[in-house]
Formats: sequence, C-alpha cells, structure tokens
Amino acid sequence: MMKRLITSALLALSVAGPALAADITNGDAERQTITIMEAGGVSERSLDPGEQVDVCQNGCIVAFPDGSQMALSGMESVEIRNGAGHLD
Repeated sequence: MMKRLITSALLALSVAGPALAADITNGDAERQTITIMEAGGVSERSLDPGEQVDVCQNGCIVAFPDGSQMALSGMESVEIRNGAGHLD
C-alpha cells in the first residue's frame, strides 16, 4: 500500500511540471496600473517604475493604462512603455 502511494505521488509530481507565469515590467518613469482578467475574475496591480510582477499562470488578458489589451498564455515577457504593453 505504501509503495503504491509513493509511486503515485512521484508520478503526479513528474507530470505536473513547473508553473509558468508571464513577466510584466514597468519601464515607465511613473507608477502604472494594469488590469488582469483571469479565470473569470478581475484584479488590478500597480507597478512602480522598474518593478516586475509575475501574472497569468493559466493564461489571462491584461489591460494596460493606454487602454490596449494583450492576451497572455503565461510564458511572455512584457514591458510597459508609454502606458502600453510591448512583448520583449
């Protein structure tokens, strides 16, 4: 019984893989606020100049201060410049 439990746990860990997240960095000189729409919920996140956050572990849509939106899968690097998101 114990051997089966350990084997199942190891199998689950090997299949799960690492969690991914999109990186968003504020490249502007002022604080910027982004809106994150993920899994049916909406949240806001303010970033100070130069600050980086990880978002969208399971994919999301991010709205930037200039009104543009970007769909992210969780593997991108995005920089905010002039209030807009730019893929790096």
